[in-house]
Amino acid sequence: MHDSEATGGAPVPVLVADDDEGALGAMTSALANLGHRLVTASSGYEVLHQAERTEFAAIVLDVQMPELDGFETAQLLRDGSHVAPLIFVSETEDDLTTIRRGYALGAVDYLTKPVHGEILRAKVDALASLYQRERQVNELADVLAEKARQAAESEAARRRAERASGLKDIYLGILSHDLRTPLTAITMTADLISRAEGLDNARNGAERIRRAARRMSGMIQQLVDFTRGELGGGIPIQPAQMDFGHVLRSVVDEVSTAHRGVEIQVETEGELSGVWDGERVHQALANLVGNAVLHGKGCIRVTASGQRSGVLVKVHNTGPAIPVDQLPRIFEPFRKEERSTGLGLGLYIVREIIRRHGGTIHVRSNDERGTTFTSYWPSAPGTP
Repeated sequence: MHDSEATGGAPVPVLVADDDEGALGAMTSALANLGHRLVTASSGYEVLHQAERTEFAAIVLDVQMPELDGFETAQLLRDGSHVAPLIFVSETEDDLTTIRRGYALGAVDYLTKPVHGEILRAKVDALASLYQRERQVNELADVLAEKARQAAESEAARRRAERASGLKDIYLGILSHDLRTPLTAITMTADLISRAEGLDNARNGAERIRRAARRMSGMIQQLVDFTRGELGGGIPIQPAQMDFGHVLRSVVDEVSTAHRGVEIQVETEGELSGVWDGERVHQALANLVGNAVLHGKGCIRVTASGQRSGVLVKVHNTGPAIPVDQLPRIFEPFRKEERSTGLGLGLYIVREIIRRHGGTIHVRSNDERGTTFTSYWPSAPGTP
């Protein structure tokens, strides 16, 4: 009989993360007879991906993971409002300052390798029991709140109507301003073509019309995607087998052609074949690489590395950092800071596309290291 069954509690999810396969195997073996659902990860980005999909009773987190160490992972978990209790596991006897940093990031314990199996099992079991009790209390609270929610249905309907009215005002503003600009260009250029003397003048005018039409088409598609994301069932995706590296190189070729003279370096490694929506991946990557070109300086670096269960993509540029006060709102729709190059929907749609694939995206930006958008794309899309 499993321990969780003996105490009458239902199995709960527990995440164990370590890039060392031997250490990961030892910890999962020690926890196996608790009877809980063990989920494993070999990198910080896998931890973030799993935390987006599941609420964990506890997370056992290796401190010395590459790419994104345990402390950085814990900080991103907190930024994303993931509050599962953490047990840090360190390869070394860390100093008091380092240990205090771990506790400040939400750790409930700090262990040193090799971890004693019984000690780890006892600590995780205690956290799982606490989680079970909290869940029972929450279920009772949900029952009591159901009547209150039913009484508030009319209020919710009123708020939805206000939201729809607000969107209507936004759309009217876009139609009257943002879409009117390229439409005016089309109208004026068509008039010039009708009076043009010579084939070259007509061709130049036709190209201006094409550019304006493409701009309008992009704006309309963004509005459609936004409406689906906010009021519908989310941005639709059609996953199929594809090569992530091929799509990435196609995006870079297109952006390089549009921005002659800009250096874009591409690095790929590992297994990049998987199941994604190729057109949506192209749309998201084109936005990220295009933003790096527009707002960055010098060489743009784009990397894609195959992970155990997906692809990690980084788009990095140097130049002025994103202001600190803008970072928390960087993926919100209709951001004024983004309106200079469009409707302010680009990064919002990027985030929604990645979420629809079950992935995550984060940004880091400072004057010393530049700006890096890091996205994780699991190869088997989940249901958000």
